[in-house]
Amino acid sequence: MNDAGELKLDILLSDNILNEIRDKIKKHHELYENKVTSSNWEEILHKSFIKNNLNSSWNMNGHQSGTDVTCEGVMISCKSGVVKGKKIKKLVVSSYRTTSLKTIEEKKIFLDQKHEDVIFSLVHDNNAYKIYAFIQPQVSNLEWLETKGQWKACDKILWNEFKISKSMSDQFWMHLSIDHWNNWGIKIYDL
Repeated sequence: MNDAGELKLDILLSDNILNEIRDKIKKHHELYENKVTSSNWEEILHKSFIKNNLNSSWNMNGHQSGTDVTCEGVMISCKSGVVKGKKIKKLVVSSYRTTSLKTIEEKKIFLDQKHEDVIFSLVHDNNAYKIYAFIQPQVSNLEWLETKGQWKACDKILWNEFKISKSMSDQFWMHLSIDHWNNWGIKIYDL
């Protein structure tokens, strides 16, 4: 993550904000047995910013591509994610649907465009929540191969994998190596 991104994270995911998020997740589970959904996550994050006197905006009826919450001028995409893998642990996060883009070249250009400043992925793993904060990796420079039902690319240095699943409206999926997180700038926050 670049220096500006790190400075913003110090504000956006300060101890006070993280404590507020913890409290809101606890209240969620006092009312509901199910995990926090992506929509719940957006609202929890936004209200945690507001409670800490930060300038935040969120459109609760919006399901736009990219930014979900804007806080102090930082555009944040809120995602849910899962951690998979035994040998190499990976954070798996879905992102854009790219059906309207017809070629893989158009899709790669779109995916490399800036749609948000940072992604906050809320993950429930081993009965605990974590926030994985990261900037979406650039993918246009990778070699994309068409396989049965999908396009696939792999960053062999960082062990990240990317897929565009044709059966799911050409949805973009990121499989991001947690084991190599120091090399590509992911920040992990325990809740």
